[in-house]
Amino acid sequence: MEPTNRKNPEPGALHEDALHRVISLEHQTQGALRDAEDEARAILDNARTRVETIRAKSEAKIASETERLTVESERSVETDRETVLREAVEGAEAWTRRAESKFSETLDLVLGIVTMQRSETE
Repeated sequence: MEPTNRKNPEPGALHEDALHRVISLEHQTQGALRDAEDEARAILDNARTRVETIRAKSEAKIASETERLTVESERSVETDRETVLREAVEGAEAWTRRAESKFSETLDLVLGIVTMQRSETE
């Protein structure tokens, strides 16, 4: 058998090599952690932006719907007001026509009563 020229590494060198590997793995892990944190921040920022966009659209939709309902309600109130006013005018006009139609008859009756009372007192 041939003697091997290989030297067994010194125990200190093995420990140093293992330490370098551990430190290298730690740096890789820290880098991966930083990358994951950066990705998480980007996802959160994107989510916040989307939430704000959705909120703004919702607020705009609510404002638009509120305006539409307000206009619709105002039209309804105006229509009701016009109906009530028209009915009041029609009622007043009808009452006036009835009163005018009875005026002559009532005047004749009152004059007749006054005339009868005068003739009785004379």
